[in-house]
Amino acid sequence: MGDELLESFESAQLATIRAVREVLALVQEGTTEIALASALEESVRAQGFDAWFQRPRVQFGAPATPRRWMREKEPLRPGTVVEIHLAPANRDAFGSLGHAFVFGSDEEPEVLREARRLCQATCGFSSRWKTIGEVFVYAEAWAKNHRYALDETQTVGHLCFPRRGRAGWLWPYGARTATLMRRHQVQFFNYRRIHGVLSLAPRLVIGDQGCTFGELVVVDGDTKRIVGRPGTGAGAIEQIGWIPAE
Repeated sequence: MGDELLESFESAQLATIRAVREVLALVQEGTTEIALASALEESVRAQGFDAWFQRPRVQFGAPATPRRWMREKEPLRPGTVVEIHLAPANRDAFGSLGHAFVFGSDEEPEVLREARRLCQATCGFSSRWKTIGEVFVYAEAWAKNHRYALDETQTVGHLCFPRRGRAGWLWPYGARTATLMRRHQVQFFNYRRIHGVLSLAPRLVIGDQGCTFGELVVVDGDTKRIVGRPGTGAGAIEQIGWIPAE
């Protein structure tokens, strides 16, 4: 992977984080899932994105199994867990971010706190010495060792493709379609060595609640970076799942 390609994903992810930060500063009681998703779309366009790898999805209450549709008539109340997932695209690459927080409270429920830890551990485990399937096995083992579980999708992410080669056809929809293939998913039977950009978003389930944090990780030989997070190593991993104040 060239430096130009890495910088394209880095720029897209930083812009995605900025878009989410600006919306979170304006969230108010009574907001609905659809209204919050619309605000994210406007913020993303203001950051210069002009297409979607995945449109914003918002859900309240941390259900164990994500609902298929966003709700229009369920207002946000203090103490509610809010989950946000989006992947906006520009002409060269896309950002991909999963974030969750508790509205109107400083007390985090167990499912949110442990979901962040799971994402940090999974991103930290990824390296050139691992296969893609090992990342899934690690995430599943981490959940079981802590007496939790993963959701039932049997995948914790996918490979990311920039706008080049076959993935450039009908951009970004061609790249999105490619991620639906099992060989491009972070699942048990994927024996390929890690190389490139991974979108990792394991969903942790505790009882009747579930929560997901999602990040981008790039592995290129000895280079490993949490995309959009300053620094390397443990310092960058600690930032996973957080939205910086500025």
